[in-house]
Amino acid sequence: MFTFAEPARLGFSWTALRLSGPDARDFLHRLTTVDARRLEPGAPASWGFILTPTGRVRAAFHIACTGPEEFLFEYEAGAQGEWDRALAESVEQYTFAERQELSSPIEQECLWVFNELPAGIESSSVAVIAHGARDFGRPWWTVWGGAAELATLRAGQPGTAPATAGDLELWRTEAVRPWFSRELDFDVIPLEVGLLDGIAQGKGCYPGQEVIERILTQGAPPRRLALLRDDAGRARLAMVRKNEIQPGTSVRLADGFEGKVEKCAD
Repeated sequence: MFTFAEPARLGFSWTALRLSGPDARDFLHRLTTVDARRLEPGAPASWGFILTPTGRVRAAFHIACTGPEEFLFEYEAGAQGEWDRALAESVEQYTFAERQELSSPIEQECLWVFNELPAGIESSSVAVIAHGARDFGRPWWTVWGGAAELATLRAGQPGTAPATAGDLELWRTEAVRPWFSRELDFDVIPLEVGLLDGIAQGKGCYPGQEVIERILTQGAPPRRLALLRDDAGRARLAMVRKNEIQPGTSVRLADGFEGKVEKCAD
């Protein structure tokens, strides 16, 4: 059944930027971890990164192709706009003579839709981006449009309860997926938090590639994101060391939470 969430009302600063121009695709291909040459209009968005030379996250986003020469970055802007600045500064630093333009943040409002799309939504005037099922353990979409359009969409689904912030946190915790400014920060390598799906293998060089390839050759990073569950059934995500990765291993966190490893991020 269709379930929706209004990210702005739940405390999220979800935003989007467009990169467009005849050189945008090649630029993204050489700068990011995404195989931009394979991105096609209408295909689901994927995670992507701009990395430092040491393989750590410099900028993170979901990226979708929205036209032959147009790409959409979607991401959490951050409490102080830190993810906004990271992406804009990275694009600016690596742009030389490329014919491309990075837009200002999209002014439209956003609705998150889970499980299935309402009938007829894709033929309406709103923009719909698919995100797959990994982040929340169920399919989800972002829907961009005017406030009136989104209000009409919500009103046309009687009996559908909106998802709460607690629902979203539970879903991603059970799916062992990180979130911006929580488990995902500027000090992690994407492989540590289970975001291998944001790294295209065999696509050619990009900043930080040597570190990523070395970790993949070794089999796994020295620490991983894991789901911990205590005796009361409460669940937490936490980074665990290599000797703690096995399911059933007891882990005590700095804040006093003590639980056992239930599963680790893929």
